Amino acid sequence: MGRGRSKKPPPYLGDYPDGAYWSAVRGDAEGAETPGRPPWVAAVERSVANPYPLRMFAETGCDFALWGPVDEPPPTTNGLRHANSLEAELPISVSLRDRLLAWAQDYFRYDGGDRSVPMDDFDERGFFLSRELQRELGDLYSVRYSFNFAGPHREALLEVAKNDPVPGWRCR
Repeated sequence: MGRGRSKKPPPYLGDYPDGAYWSAVRGDAEGAETPGRPPWVAAVERSVANPYPLRMFAETGCDFALWGPVDEPPPTTNGLRHANSLEAELPISVSLRDRLLAWAQDYFRYDGGDRSVPMDDFDERGFFLSRELQRELGDLYSVRYSFNFAGPHREALLEVAKNDPVPGWRCR
């Protein structure tokens, strides 16, 4: 009896803050109809009406900040495909990329036990970085920011968002 390849999607870990955010299967599975896409993942047309969803949050053990759909590359890239992180693939300024990665690295160090990292303004920095990211990417993307510490600045930041809306951006 021969063994066939399963066409079922692989298991994933977690739904934080919403939706699958990790998979053990790389996007270059054999038999993929679209290069870089496993056969069970349908091609998605991204547009202003159906933007590519990005989530920005700090996660335990991760030195990056952006999370996108599992096995779906961003609709536009800066020329780097299959980079180590979405930050490297997205068409954003080097300055913003560096600040996003530095923000995630701060959490990575803090979570690893380095309490010398100042975290009192962590959510505020992430909040403004996520809004800048949305502005740079435009309406082919939607950015959702998730607070990590939900400290005293949260209400004031939500007021900023209410008074200065950024199309496509939201927070949780």
